[in-house]
Amino acid sequence: MGVLLGARIGRSMTRRITTPLAQMLRVLDRMGRGDHDARVTLTEAPAEVDTVATALNAAADEAATERDMLRAFQQHSAAVRQHLSRTHAVVAAAQSAGELVDADHAVIRLVPDEEGPSGPHVWSAPDAAGDVSPLAAIPVEWLAVGPSMAFVAVPDSGPQPSEKELVALRTAGAGPVITVAFGEGTEPVGHLTGIRRDGRAAWRPYEVHLISMLAAELGRILTQARLFEHASELVARLQEVDAAKTEFLATVSHELRTPLTSVAGYLEVILDEDVGPLTTTQDKMLSVIDRNVERLRRLIEDLLLMSRIEAGQLVLIPEPVDLAALIESVSQVVTPAAADLPYLFHRFFRAGNATRQGRPRHRTRPGHRGDHRRTPRRDRRRRLPRRRRHRHHDPAPDCRATAPFHEHR
Repeated sequence: MGVLLGARIGRSMTRRITTPLAQMLRVLDRMGRGDHDARVTLTEAPAEVDTVATALNAAADEAATERDMLRAFQQHSAAVRQHLSRTHAVVAAAQSAGELVDADHAVIRLVPDEEGPSGPHVWSAPDAAGDVSPLAAIPVEWLAVGPSMAFVAVPDSGPQPSEKELVALRTAGAGPVITVAFGEGTEPVGHLTGIRRDGRAAWRPYEVHLISMLAAELGRILTQARLFEHASELVARLQEVDAAKTEFLATVSHELRTPLTSVAGYLEVILDEDVGPLTTTQDKMLSVIDRNVERLRRLIEDLLLMSRIEAGQLVLIPEPVDLAALIESVSQVVTPAAADLPYLFHRFFRAGNATRQGRPRHRTRPGHRGDHRRTPRRDRRRRLPRRRRHRHHDPAPDCRATAPFHEHR
C-alpha cells in the first residue's frame, strides 16, 4: 500500500510540474513563430514554476514595450525630419526625446554657432517638478562627440560632469540622467540630456539606444537644415542678381535705341546723297557703317527679347525663314572674326544651291579640326555620277555675284 501511494503521489507531482512546463514551451514556440501576444496562464503550479512563468511574461511584456518604443521612435524621428529650420528641428527633437523615453525633462544644449540657433532648448513634462533652467545655462565641456554617453545618478555613480552641473542637476531633482553628444564627424554640435526625477526607474538598455539614435538623427538633420538654409540664401541672392540684370538690360536697351535711331537717320540721309554726291570709297565705307548699325540694332532687339523672355511676356509667332539669307547674315558676322585664321572654308553659295535645287534637308554645322575652321554641309540630293561631281559644287551665277567666297588651299 505504501509503495502504491508513493507512486501515485509521485505521478501527481510530476504532472503538476510537467504540465505547466509543457504549456510554457508551447507559449515560447508561439512567440518564436511571431505571436508576440502569447502569454503563459497557469492555474495550479508550484511556486517555482509560477515564478518562471511570471518572469517569462515579464520578458514578453518588456519586448512588446521595446517594439512599441521603436515604432514611436520612427514617428518622432519623422516629426523632427519634417522641419527645414534648425531652430524648429531642435525644439521638436527636445519634445520627441522627452516623450520617447518618458523623461521628466529633456535639454538640448548647442555649441555656440554664429550661423545656427543659439541658446538651450528645454522640454518638460506637464507634471514634471524641478527647475532645469540653471542646467540649461551650463555648457557641456566634459563629453566629446562620438558614441560615448554619460550616466549620472544624482548624487553618485557614473562618469561625473563638473561640480557646477551636478549642483544644477540636484536643483532639478534629477535621478537617472543620460547625456549624449552629437555632431558632424568630430566637430561637436550639441548635447542631449534626458532627466528623470529622483526615485524613478533607471534607463533600460533599449531606451539608451533609442535616445542615442535620436541624438544622431538630430545631428544629421541639423547638418541638412544648415545646407538648406545656405542654399536658400544663395537662391535669394541669385534671384536679386537676376532681377538687377533684367532691369539693367531693359534700361540699357531702351537707352541705346535713342542715339542709334539718330545715327541711322543721319546715315540714311547721307547714303541717299541728300547732302551731296558720294565717291565710291565713301559709299563703300558708309555701307559698312550701315551694316554695323543694323547689326547693333539687332543686338539691341535681342536684349529686349531676352528681357521679355525672362519676364514671361514673349509670344512666339511661327513664320517662314529664308535659310540662304540667314546663313549669309551669319557669314557677315563671323567673317571679320575669322579673318586671321590660316584656313577658312565658307562656300555659302552651296547652301543656296542645296536650298533651291535639292530637298529641304541641308544642314550647316560649324566645327574645327586643329587650327582649321570649317563649315561642313550635308546635301540630301540624289547622288551624281563621279564625272559630274566637280560641276555640282560650282557656284551659281547669282550666288557668285551676291555672295563672294574665298577658299585657301
